[in-house]
Amino acid sequence: MGFQVSPGVVVTEKDLTTIVPSVSTTDGAFVGAFTWGPLNEVVLVGDENLLVKRFGKPDNNTATSFFTAANFLAYGDKLRLVRVAEETLAKNATANGSGLLIKNDAHYEASFSTGQATSGNWAAKYAGTLGNSLKVSICPSAQAFSKTMSGTYSGTLGGTTLVGTGAAPENEVIVGSIVKHAASNQEFTVVSINSGTDTITVDTALTVDENIENYLEIQNWIRGLGYPEKLSQFKDLEESGFIQANYNQRGQNIYSDGTLQVLTSSSIPNFQISFKDLFPYSLGTLSFDATQTDVQYFTADVSFKYTIYNIVDLGGNPL
Repeated sequence: MGFQVSPGVVVTEKDLTTIVPSVSTTDGAFVGAFTWGPLNEVVLVGDENLLVKRFGKPDNNTATSFFTAANFLAYGDKLRLVRVAEETLAKNATANGSGLLIKNDAHYEASFSTGQATSGNWAAKYAGTLGNSLKVSICPSAQAFSKTMSGTYSGTLGGTTLVGTGAAPENEVIVGSIVKHAASNQEFTVVSINSGTDTITVDTALTVDENIENYLEIQNWIRGLGYPEKLSQFKDLEESGFIQANYNQRGQNIYSDGTLQVLTSSSIPNFQISFKDLFPYSLGTLSFDATQTDVQYFTADVSFKYTIYNIVDLGGNPL
């Protein structure tokens, strides 16, 4: 230890490299500007993913606050955040387009929960431009959302045309409507309607259901044929029985048959092409897009190979 006989400054060097600070268990607190989230409310954030989920991605006005918080969360796991904003400018998006500031859940319950506002029936949960991308669609009735179509429609599963008898498709569907085949549970998107012939033309791309069951069925079929991860997947395909085919080779249920229906210029079925021993070899990807402002249904392209095809009439007789 240094010793001085008169007043002065003593400099002592201490080695602190042997001390490991407990950063991950240290609480932090920060007040800043963010693009999303509740205002004037303490929110505990444990990692960077939750930071983005609760307070949004940074922009030019909030980057300093965001990355300050993100840098702390790179080492710690307890950061108490409070979002602040200029309250005369911050607004939640509302149904009538005028905007209204709702700071947080407590502010909503105290001031707006019983309909005190005059800005429409809907408002974004938090203030910020992200709320401008919200869209609410309301069906006027249960039948406007989903209904069984009147009349009788005939068509080949996998084809592109549904011909109605005693039907009025122009009064029941519009372009973009989803038509569901009850027996197979497959869904198709309406691309055109001919009211003169009561004909509906649908998209041939595979419309993926909300549980992606039909997409997974094709994917599992391809995996079973190629066993890309383990040999047992080929056996699983053989024994699972989820591909129902008329054709069986060596006891392996791996092929199916398919029919392509060719139409006249009036969209009336003319003849068919029958494919034998179909199996998929290519399945398109599912494209995710967070910028869409309207409901968009997943579709995917599927490519098949086959051993032979025959051109036949609508009754299955060779031409």
